[in-house]
Amino acid sequence: TKADRSVMPGGGDPGQYPYGPYLLEFPINPFVDGAAGSQVDTTSLGGGVKGWYDNSTPGQVAPADVGHQYR
Repeated sequence: TKADRSVMPGGGDPGQYPYGPYLLEFPINPFVDGAAGSQVDTTSLGGGVKGWYDNSTPGQVAPADVGHQYR
């Protein structure tokens, strides 16, 4: 990946993508039921509908469930 979060395409030059991938898939957030626990929402915190929230502006990923959201 690059600092802007772009992912190397197949056949890409690894020298142009110096970061990661560090996390190949998101783990399941145990506070969210079912398969949604490993899903990522990039639009809103989601109120626990999905397991994780990716706030791309500051580059933060946090639990999306109501009890563990970052503030």
